Amino acid sequence: MGVKPIISSDATVIDGSETVRFIRRKNLRDGQGTVITHALRRPIQTIEGTRGKGWAVKNIVHSDGVYAATDMCWSIPFEELTEEPGLGDVIVDSKSQRWTVLEFHAATLKSRWICRARELAIAEGLEDLIIVLRRTEDANGGITWSVEHANLRARIQLDETKVENNDGLLSTKRTVTIFFETEVELDHSRRIRGTNGALYRIVSVAGYPRLGELMTAKCEVVE
Repeated sequence: MGVKPIISSDATVIDGSETVRFIRRKNLRDGQGTVITHALRRPIQTIEGTRGKGWAVKNIVHSDGVYAATDMCWSIPFEELTEEPGLGDVIVDSKSQRWTVLEFHAATLKSRWICRARELAIAEGLEDLIIVLRRTEDANGGITWSVEHANLRARIQLDETKVENNDGLLSTKRTVTIFFETEVELDHSRRIRGTNGALYRIVSVAGYPRLGELMTAKCEVVE
């Protein structure tokens, strides 16, 4: 399978342009990015045959021949993004949807960057809204929990429910994996509040195994 973006490479084409924010992968935690005022989005058409000249092999994250329905082709003018895109960079559109760059190349006329990007929140079924809480301690040793991130899109997946017997006292331990739309700082001083009010203690955190995959955290349910 090859991929053909349905888009013109003419820099003068601005009909349907959209203002977006382009965030480099290294800045995903702080969200700092470049405002692009003339971005274009177009659906991707998959075609039989070999990959065309446009997509350079070194700039491709392979998806085993599968282009997801949540993939989109984005066209960005050179003058608004002077340095070439990077794999794993994110385009935040006018509706705050986040598109992760999986491929890119320079258009034929060398006037626009063409990026294939994926909306991971839809592709990965991120239907939960979570809150990240951060613990702070005052001078008297008092502990408070404050909201650090609110309404983050995520998926909470139950891994195991285990009944433990401690000298005849039964207790239940539930562990989950949480998939995050975007990378956030997580450690022992943070907890996660789920949509249903459940509180989760962080056990371990894994970054991006591959581009196009999500940051995950193993957590225990706080009873």
